Amino acid sequence: MIRNLIAVAGAALVAGTASAAFIGIEVREDKDTSAGEAIADPTGRGLRTFNIYAKFDEQVVADVQDPASQNTVLSVGQPDDVTNWRINQDDGRNQGADFYQQLAFGGDLPPNPALIAVFPDLGLDSYVGIGNKTAAPGSDSTAADPDFGFSPTQVFGGWFNSGGSNFQGGADASRFNPEKGTWDVFIAQVTILGLDAGVDSGEGNPLNGNAGTTWFTDVFKGEMTVFTQTPGGGATPNRITFEKIPTPGTLALFGVAGLAAGRRRRA
Repeated sequence: MIRNLIAVAGAALVAGTASAAFIGIEVREDKDTSAGEAIADPTGRGLRTFNIYAKFDEQVVADVQDPASQNTVLSVGQPDDVTNWRINQDDGRNQGADFYQQLAFGGDLPPNPALIAVFPDLGLDSYVGIGNKTAAPGSDSTAADPDFGFSPTQVFGGWFNSGGSNFQGGADASRFNPEKGTWDVFIAQVTILGLDAGVDSGEGNPLNGNAGTTWFTDVFKGEMTVFTQTPGGGATPNRITFEKIPTPGTLALFGVAGLAAGRRRRA
């Protein structure tokens, strides 16, 4: 599925074109892991949970003929068979880190909230989704490519909305973030065990602004492609890269131009 979408929209990907209302991604540590930590982390290695969102600057209109239909996520993947996103282990950092997987009931897709109520550590599982963080059986149309999977430190392949034009990944009113003034669509959660102390997710980094096609972080490395709806039909690819947070000296080189590039907001 991801490969087919890339074939449809390959030229746009090469050109780096992004959907007008798609403004990038955001990595947030917006889940309190303290209650489940004793269960999920019995070795005491430490854990941190990160949620990743695709961000839009307008609400979706659930009609593919309407220009605002572009404000929806169709799929997430990579442009080839070797690209992936992963825990940043460059320069000797995070060498003991790996993704947490809840083995009893966890999977690659959003968990059942009824099970989380009984097994709290399931809420800390690493998984992907299109729009939904949790889903009762039969209520979610996220599906994974045959080559999708987690290794201990990397995420390969893609995932997509198998429900066609049901707009499950749409930036609807329920996904409005009043703090940021954006519409945030969930695409992944990963919990990582054994990160180095003080490693920065980039959430508070002003260079990231509200969003951007590069997310500066010391937690992740690599890239993903977020495919959004093309009005009238088809998919628009938006390539996202995870890069190391610049040092203060390097950060100065980005200056105002870098901040402006990360805030492609329309009047």
